[in-house]
Formats: sequence, structure tokens, C-alpha cells
Amino acid sequence: KMEDTLRDVEENAVIGTSVGYPLAASDVDAHDVLQFTITSGNKMSDTRRNVVYDDVFGIDASSGQIFVNNDVLDYEYLPEFHITVRVTDKAGLYDECLVWINLLDVNDVPRLQQMSRAVQENSVSGGLVGTAVRGFDQDPLDILSYSVTGGNCWGEMKNQEDGETYTSYLP
Repeated sequence: KMEDTLRDVEENAVIGTSVGYPLAASDVDAHDVLQFTITSGNKMSDTRRNVVYDDVFGIDASSGQIFVNNDVLDYEYLPEFHITVRVTDKAGLYDECLVWINLLDVNDVPRLQQMSRAVQENSVSGGLVGTAVRGFDQDPLDILSYSVTGGNCWGEMKNQEDGETYTSYLP
């Protein structure tokens, strides 16, 4: 016998990560051997990429430990899964339970598209170089901040008061 249950795992979890504790099951027959299998709810249809991922989770047949089997867990896209797990005894009798797997939101890495800029020789000191740089973060309400992490071959000069970076040293 098994009871419906809830488990949590962080989004972006790597393959092999345990999903909570092993499932608990019992059989009134002494020394019976129980085997666990996932029977449904174990796929994800990703309409962003037009792909279906099968076997998102795995389960250890003897212990009932659920684990991440595919590295596609994305809280912002699909925050929960409902899988059905079956436990079967050696005589073929079985019970099933529903396992709700909630994905825990973690801070996603922001993305910045690499851009190239062209600056004309003898440009005015302090002049703008191209359009604004834009980043993207999946996490709602995150505020991105930007900084220059490398300079040009002549060095860089920053105006700390207004956050501007100039194209070259002032003459």
C-alpha cells in the first residue's frame, strides 16, 4: 500500500539528483519483495522548442527513490509534475499513488547577447557607442545591472557619479 505524496526538487537540477525521500510502501505479506515503477505523467511537452521529453524522472525499482532523469526542469515554464507510481509485489498485486513534484524556483543566470560595436577614429570623448545593451533573465521582477568588465587597448575611464564609460581618456 502507498499514499499520495508531495516531493520538491530545485529547477535546473542535474541528472541523478534525488527528489525528496524514497517513497514508503508496505505489504501485509512478510518478506515480500516490492518493485517501484513510474506509470504515467513522466513527460514534458516543451512548446517553446516543439520537443517532448520522455522519462523526466526515474525511480529506483527496489528503494522507491525518485530522481531527476532528464535535465529539463524549468520552474518558469512548468512548475510542477504529477506522476503516478506503481508498487508491485512478487505475486503481481499492485497499488498506485500520485506523486506531486513541485519545482523550487532558483535564481536563473541572466543572458546577454554578445554584440560588437564600431567606433570611428577620433570620436568625441564621452560619445555614445551604439545602442543600449539589453539582457534577459527568466526570473520575473529581477533587476539587471550592467558593468564593463574589460577595457579597450588604451584603458578606460569611468564617471562614477553617472555610471558612464568613456571611449578613451580625456585629452
